[in-house]
Amino acid sequence: MNGLIKSKRASTLLIEEVVRIFITIILLALLFGLLYKLWSVFSYDEKLEQAKESMKILINGIDKKEEQILLYAPNYESPNDQWVLIIWDIKSREIPEKCSSNSWKKCICFCDLKATIETVDYYKYKSSCDSHGICENFDNELTIKESHWIMKDNVVSMEDVPVSLNINYTKKEITRIKS
Repeated sequence: MNGLIKSKRASTLLIEEVVRIFITIILLALLFGLLYKLWSVFSYDEKLEQAKESMKILINGIDKKEEQILLYAPNYESPNDQWVLIIWDIKSREIPEKCSSNSWKKCICFCDLKATIETVDYYKYKSSCDSHGICENFDNELTIKESHWIMKDNVVSMEDVPVSLNINYTKKEITRIKS
């Protein structure tokens, strides 16, 4: 009888230990998930700041009629990053809400497409500029002569930074200089 009591107590202690370990594992997983979420938020904010700084460099360079402009950010740090530079012109296509709400007829944007990478849908591409990008008014006749897998023109991928852009004011073209 005494052995049966010890056996029941041992199995009860074993079950309690397994439950404690299981709860600890769940709590650690939740903690790591929370830490990853916080890191993602701060990382995205940093990339948005990089995009704003790159936009200033680009606009200032174009205003000064520089023929070559070097941009360092935002860049691809993981396979999920899909930053691009896009010129939107209301004459050729619908433009992002960030641009149309300001009554801009043409705008230039740095957009992170990671939110829409699963689909080849132009409208989701446009919406990613609204939700994951920065845009500025672009009263200039320049166009981008590059392409991306969704849009046929006016897009420069920010993969492999620094990205060197050649500005040809005579042809009114921006092209990426391949390294």
